[in-house]
Amino acid sequence: MNTYFTVALVFGVTIDSFILGKHIKDKLISSLLIISFTHLIFFYAGLHVGVFFYEIIGPFIHWFAVAIFIYLAGDAARNFFKEEKFTLTDDLKKIILITIPLSIDAFAVSASSRSLIANPTLALILVAIFAPLFCYLGYESIHRLAKISHRTFYFLETIFFLVLAINIYYNHILI
Repeated sequence: MNTYFTVALVFGVTIDSFILGKHIKDKLISSLLIISFTHLIFFYAGLHVGVFFYEIIGPFIHWFAVAIFIYLAGDAARNFFKEEKFTLTDDLKKIILITIPLSIDAFAVSASSRSLIANPTLALILVAIFAPLFCYLGYESIHRLAKISHRTFYFLETIFFLVLAINIYYNHILI
């Protein structure tokens, strides 16, 4: 696939870092490092697992990727409609426990999309940039900026995952 697909994919899997940023009380730098490192490790692991998946299920990898993206879009849509209360924390253990589930989708997406990512190095660099960037924006939305609804980001995430699923479906299944 092209660079646009890689950027959109990384954007979609890192935008949920905004939610973590809304939970951070004061330990911003540590939290940014944790979210960046965790997303990077999970995405990197997924890329390597994706090579293995491709060897096993080869021609069906596109269906697997479409299914993952539709599931993630549905999950983001569900979160869009869910009311969520935010509690601020400085406990790094709690921040790590919040970060890991957010990073699991990075693993699933990179594993299912490995054969579609044209430049894995670019994808990893973007993960390392986007994850802390969205976390920081979440932090700022609570601490300094006007209240930006988390629903806006879930809506964007839903749209991105649906666009990626449709793109894969169109380019690899219909053609």
